[in-house]
Amino acid sequence: MNKLLSLMAATVLSLSATGFAAPAASAETLKEITCHSSSKVSFTHALHRLQNFESLIAVAEGNGTVTGDCGQGQVAPLKEQCFELSAQKNFSTVVQLMYCIDTDQDKDELVWKFAADDLVDAAMSSNGSSEIMMGSGKYNGVTGKGRIHCDYSGTMEAYTASCTNESAFRLP
Repeated sequence: MNKLLSLMAATVLSLSATGFAAPAASAETLKEITCHSSSKVSFTHALHRLQNFESLIAVAEGNGTVTGDCGQGQVAPLKEQCFELSAQKNFSTVVQLMYCIDTDQDKDELVWKFAADDLVDAAMSSNGSSEIMMGSGKYNGVTGKGRIHCDYSGTMEAYTASCTNESAFRLP
C-alpha cells in the first residue's frame, strides 16, 4: 500500500503544480493527499478565423513534463500530452478548455480537465480549475480537484504554458 501511495503521489501531480503536503497519517489510513506540481508544455495552434476577423477558434496540441512532490520528496517526472480549445472574440480569449493525459514510467495514466476562469490576455496568464476525469492502472478510481495558474510565452501559433497546480486527491 505504501508503494502504491508513493507511485500515486508521483503521478497524481498532473499538468501543473509546485509543492506538496501530505497529511500526517500512516499509509494504511491515508485516503486523501494534497499535491503541488509544475508543468511546462509547448503547444502548436491551428487557428480557425470565423467570418468576423476579430473572432477565432484555436485548437492546440502540446507535449511536456510534470514534476512535483506530494510531501514524500521529489517524484519521477510524468510525460504530459495536452489538447486545448480556445475561443476569441474581439481579440480577447473568452473560453479556454484543456485536457491533458499524464503518463508515468509504468504507462499508467491520469486524464485531467483544466478550465480557465480568469483569462488575462494582456498579461499572458490565466487562472482556473483542474479536475481528474479518469485514470488507468494504479490510478483507476482516483478523483481530485484543484486550482491552476498558467503563464504563457511565445506567439498565438506556437507558445509555451508554464503552470502550477495544487490539487487534493482522493484515493480509491
